[in-house]
Amino acid sequence: MAGEQLPVTESADGLCFAVKVMPKASRQSLGQVREGRLVVYLNAPPVEGAANAALVKFLAKTLGIAPSNISILSGHKNRSKIIKVHGLPLEQARVRLTAPQGG
Repeated sequence: MAGEQLPVTESADGLCFAVKVMPKASRQSLGQVREGRLVVYLNAPPVEGAANAALVKFLAKTLGIAPSNISILSGHKNRSKIIKVHGLPLEQARVRLTAPQGG
């Protein structure tokens, strides 16, 4: 896949990366990295935390980890968010976040 590589910050307590959420999409999927953010398309509307909950659930499924291992650090009421992931090595996260998605 041509394009930017997702910047991921690794620390002792997990990985952090930026996403840009596109709510009310026709299907949930990962998009390309744009301006240092992974574009994530979600079915959920941006109302009363629905898109945030859908984002955590979708990323957990994509990464193969429990939703409790994913936190939204900032951007709770914004499309641009910083995500923290616990319990997943950097290399695995990169592979899973850039793998082609079946539909």
